[in-house]
Amino acid sequence: MMTDAKTVASVLALAVGSSAIGYWLGSSTTDKVTIDSEDEKKQEAPAADAVLAGVEAGGTTFVLTVARSSDVTTIVHRAEFPTTTPDETLALVVAELKRFPRVQAVGVASFGPVDVDPGSQAYGSITTTPKPGWAGTDMIGPFAALGVAVGFDTDVQAAAMGELRWGRHGARLHSCGYVTVGTGVGVGLVAYGVPVCGLTHPEGGHVRVARLPDDAWYKGCCPFHGDCVEGLTNAQALADRVRRRPGKKDFTPADLKT
Repeated sequence: MMTDAKTVASVLALAVGSSAIGYWLGSSTTDKVTIDSEDEKKQEAPAADAVLAGVEAGGTTFVLTVARSSDVTTIVHRAEFPTTTPDETLALVVAELKRFPRVQAVGVASFGPVDVDPGSQAYGSITTTPKPGWAGTDMIGPFAALGVAVGFDTDVQAAAMGELRWGRHGARLHSCGYVTVGTGVGVGLVAYGVPVCGLTHPEGGHVRVARLPDDAWYKGCCPFHGDCVEGLTNAQALADRVRRRPGKKDFTPADLKT
């Protein structure tokens, strides 16, 4: 799971990189835009300093952030929503976003697998996810309906973008890989500042690997493959291993020493 700072930076990176944001950044600097809500004091900023929103769509929690393009790591608003059903969760996020009518672009960083091919009819949707009820969910439509530019990628690919751009690694670093282990296992790759994508986004979780002989007792928890990398190492797998280890009835603090 990414830290809050990395989550904020990475999801806003998508909004900065969305194709339509160039229009807003090129607007007249004599105009004014505001970051406002029903219960927050209005703050003026030049139109060239675009107001952006980022949505981290996680398997457990959705996080909405709002900031200015000139300083995306300074968040003016943040809200969290539990991941329940697609209709309920997306409706809550969109309703919260409507409190900020001056937002000009939204970056959506979603758990996957997702369709990241702009030429595909299913672009922007979740595909064969093990998350119950979320397969086929359109992750772009609810935000595009607000009339804003939308950038889209996987959550871990966005994390790699954010780490490369704001991770304080020095100006010479132009490529990186990012691996996250939580509800799933994800891999993000950025080469020379560009997210790597082939037939689809990088996939590191649903890959079959050779098993160690003394680990064969655990069959894995992936509903598709059983003992792929994700099925062997994600959060559920680790919890299963603690509870079901051969010869062990209960896990105690003493086990941490072994």
